Amino acid sequence: MISLRKIGKYYELEDKKVRVLKDISINFREAELVCILGPSGCGKTTLLNIIGGLDRYTSGDLVIDGKSTSDFTDSDWDTYRNHEVGFVFQNYNLINHQTVLENVETALVLSGVGKEERKKRAIHALIGVDLAEHIRKNPKQLSGGEMQRVAIARALVNDPSIILADEPTGALDSKNSLQVMELLKNISANKLVVTVTHNDELAEKYATRIIRISDGEIVSDSNPYVPSAKEARQEKSQDKDKKRKSVMPYSLATKLSFRNLLGKKLRTALTAVASAVAIVGITLVLSCANGLSAFIDKIQRDTMSGTPVQVSTSDEDLTVQVESILGSIITTKKSKSSSKKSGSSGKSSESDEEEEEEIVYTDSVIINHILNKAKSSGGSSSKITNNITRDYLDYLAEMDRSKASYEVEYNVSKYVYKSVDYVFGKNKVTLPLMAGNVGKWAQLPKDEGVVKEQYDLVAGKYPTGANELALVVNKESAVSDSVLVSYYIDLFAAQENADGKYDKDYYTYEEIIKGKDADGNKNNYGKFYLLNADQYYGEKRTEGDVSGYSAQTQSLVDYLYEKNSLGNIGSKELVKSAVKSALKGAEDSLTCYNKTPQEANGYELNIVGIFRLKEDTQYGMFSTSPICYTDALKDKILSDASNTRILKEQLADMTKSVILSSKTDENKTTTYYNAELTTEKSKKSALSTLGWSENPTVIKFYPTTINNKD
Repeated sequence: MISLRKIGKYYELEDKKVRVLKDISINFREAELVCILGPSGCGKTTLLNIIGGLDRYTSGDLVIDGKSTSDFTDSDWDTYRNHEVGFVFQNYNLINHQTVLENVETALVLSGVGKEERKKRAIHALIGVDLAEHIRKNPKQLSGGEMQRVAIARALVNDPSIILADEPTGALDSKNSLQVMELLKNISANKLVVTVTHNDELAEKYATRIIRISDGEIVSDSNPYVPSAKEARQEKSQDKDKKRKSVMPYSLATKLSFRNLLGKKLRTALTAVASAVAIVGITLVLSCANGLSAFIDKIQRDTMSGTPVQVSTSDEDLTVQVESILGSIITTKKSKSSSKKSGSSGKSSESDEEEEEEIVYTDSVIINHILNKAKSSGGSSSKITNNITRDYLDYLAEMDRSKASYEVEYNVSKYVYKSVDYVFGKNKVTLPLMAGNVGKWAQLPKDEGVVKEQYDLVAGKYPTGANELALVVNKESAVSDSVLVSYYIDLFAAQENADGKYDKDYYTYEEIIKGKDADGNKNNYGKFYLLNADQYYGEKRTEGDVSGYSAQTQSLVDYLYEKNSLGNIGSKELVKSAVKSALKGAEDSLTCYNKTPQEANGYELNIVGIFRLKEDTQYGMFSTSPICYTDALKDKILSDASNTRILKEQLADMTKSVILSSKTDENKTTTYYNAELTTEKSKKSALSTLGWSENPTVIKFYPTTINNKD
């Protein structure tokens, strides 16, 4: 039985302690399926890592089968992790240059199991997760659901008493998610299974126990467990002191190293040629050791860059700022989902087709709640706010970049629109559509080496100018059609023609970067337009007894109706019907800017380079956004905002917003007003809405190793 007794975890920040877990006490049964729920940053993964021995608690005690771990050595923790715990990760963490069978066998090799026995047990574990026919394949030949089942088989093969799963369904579709949860539920019949998830629906359906955490504290436990005195006595009487060592045999280390070196043949060949015959043997031994070390370090760097350490002014400020720049919600129904491939040849096909009833593209944001609450020295509850100052930025400039690089970001509104050609019958209309998801565009680090370590520049050039963007594709040079639509690269990518097929099956790198295909036909896939606050809001207007600014935007249907762009076809409902037939349900969520690119004088942004995730990179730093912008664009947005008429007017009177707000009562009467700015939070939000902030709001650190993370 696992028991957590007043577990606490904190990190030291200068002379302050930031608490992640606050006196957590939980008893787990020997067999149950426990789902831990809570918002991002509340301490769920930290709690899971402490149970699995991957992280150390600061206070309290972790009791395993009646034995305290307070005096555990590193060797004790190694033995515990290898023999008592099986880990299942969201990103699988499979070794791509090993077969499915070899991936599962690796856990048994570390336990000293003989060759024949470990092969037999590995095959049995794979049969148990219904993967018998895939044992000779490499992980990259499997689907996401199949790779997750391989990870579960690897966790089970050593017969641990505990299975820990961190977001096991986070990278899977709904069908594979149900299969994985069903498998974990079956396993929990005779083992303890603890999983962290954001999916309340799956937790309610499969878990035997749901624990909810908020701000490092347990807020509810659906099925708590308090062991009886008899169970406690029986547990203490058990002999749990036998230690089994975990050792990686030289044969496995050599095998992994040589397979890694095969992917770097040129380096190996040059090293061998440059070496004297007398030291070739020593060089090969060092290459094996360095190859394995590089492989481990690469995984660490990939993991750290995918989840950087963030210092933000406050979680609430971030919420307001990010919500102000979130794009629209687009819903569309279709019969199949695919990824569109890009390549220099222009002859690529759709991949990974599968039937679906509905796809919903929604915006979301992950807010860090670790700093939400803390206890002051007097014992009262208070809120921590990181006041990012120029002194702190000067201090960071002197930081050792070999341990970590960092990027400074300003969460300010970016008003971007796209010129889209829309055809209705014989009418062709150019629509200046306000682009959604601009708030999710990723900022490129100033250090190109950090990016080039994970991505290949497969076309164009590395963006450096303010008007230059990059497009990020996966290892197969593909971007899903849902991403193409939600990021306004191609609004019609997910649409089917009358034959039930896609009009556009592939994109070449050249047509995205140059804006035209091989036949000379122009497109706007890689082109966007940036507006400042003066351009977006226009002239001050009066609404009743108040005056201020409001966005010069309209819904797509209203825009077409007012412009009469589709010809004289009648009522607004007919216009809506016409748009619906072409865009399949998105007519209510698309917003048009009231001026054309020529009229608005928007600053033109172009995709000038394409990054492709390297084969040996498991998780890239841009995995959440296909579009990246430069540090120069960030500076331009701030500089332009500081010179706008509307910002100067706002700074002159910080008691109320210059942007008009509205509310509608039960009688459908709309009242306009200037919102009062009574708090520092509301004042900062008002300024960020206009594209300006005095100091950075987020600093992202990219550590090179897990140790450097501290």
